Parts: sequence; C-alpha cells; structure tokens
Amino acid sequence: MTSWLNRARIKKAVILSSALLSILGGLWLYGNFHTVREGLIFRSAQLPPVSLWFYTRLFHIRSVINLQGADPKSYWYRAELRTAGQLGIQHIDYRLSALREVSVQEADDLLRTIDRAPKPVLLHCAGGADRSGLVSALWLYARQRLPAKEAAKQLSIYYGHIPALSAGTAAMDKSYWEYVAATEATPVSSTPQLDDSVRTLPPSQSALAIRQP
Repeated sequence: MTSWLNRARIKKAVILSSALLSILGGLWLYGNFHTVREGLIFRSAQLPPVSLWFYTRLFHIRSVINLQGADPKSYWYRAELRTAGQLGIQHIDYRLSALREVSVQEADDLLRTIDRAPKPVLLHCAGGADRSGLVSALWLYARQRLPAKEAAKQLSIYYGHIPALSAGTAAMDKSYWEYVAATEATPVSSTPQLDDSVRTLPPSQSALAIRQP
C-alpha cells in the first residue's frame, strides 16, 4: 500500500513538473509578452532587438519602461537603447529588485512615471514575471480601478510568477497587498489627463530618458 502511494505521488509530481516546464518554456519562446490593457500597457521579459522591433510595430508601442534599471556595461542594455532610438520610442529606466519590497511611496512614484510616458507603454524586467507583474497589478488597481483580487492576477503562474520556487520574489506579492491596504481608506486616483506634448512626442524629440530613483 505504501509503495503504491509513493508511486502515485511520484507520478503526480512528474506530471506537475512537466506542465510547469511546458508553461515556462512557452513564456520564454515569445518573450513573455502580454497585454495588460489594450492600447495602453503591455508587459514582457527583456526582449532581443528583433522582438522589440516586432512588438513595437505590431502594437504601436511608443515608450519602454525598463524595470531592471540602467546597465550601460551590459550588451542587452546597449542593444535596447540603440533599438529604441532606431524606432523613435522613449526609453525610461526605473530600477526595481524582485527580491526587495517596494514601498507605497515608490509605487506611487512609479505610477506617475507610467502616467507621463507616451502610450502605449511596454513594461519589462528580466523574465517578465515578477517586477513586471507587480507594476501591472499596481497600475490596474490604482489607475483602472480593478478590484484588488482581479488586478493581483498579474502576479500568477500564468506569467511565470512562482514564489514557491523562489521565495524572495514573494516580496512582489507583499508589496502589492501592502499598497492595497495603504490605499483602501483613500480612493486611488484614476489616470490623469496628459497634455498633447506628452502624448505625441515626435521621433526627433523622443530622447532616451534615463531615470534611476
């Protein structure tokens, strides 16, 4: 009986592991690219130049917010800056760590950065699962007025966010729910109206904006 139970557990573990690897493999294949709100916000992993070109042209992306922060010594960063310049889109750096909690004040500052960015915006981190998930959830909750539990779905296995496999990334979930708790008593503001100069930056003026809080 014990032997049969052990075999059943092993079989279940193998099936679950295979399903998980299939999900993660699929996410990696297309850069973990997803729509957060059509025409406004998209999210992804760190994309190679060809993928950034493809998604920018397909979805008319006009700005990229890099949640890994500036990293001039890295090839991927220099390639991303160069590609953004060639595409005529604004590039913004905002450093977050998937292993560090984000304060309410920092979250509000990041949301204001998104407000000012030309739309549509592409948010990305390294894998597109943790930091991108947190920021997408915060934006949906604070700017689109989605119920907290609905917005929190941006932090899920569907996007590759699995705190059980990397305990440190639970900081993203904790940051989100602390933000929700802090703003429950005070209605969160909706997306502010932006002037046309922010919405319609011509390519000649879309300088690569570097921001490091």
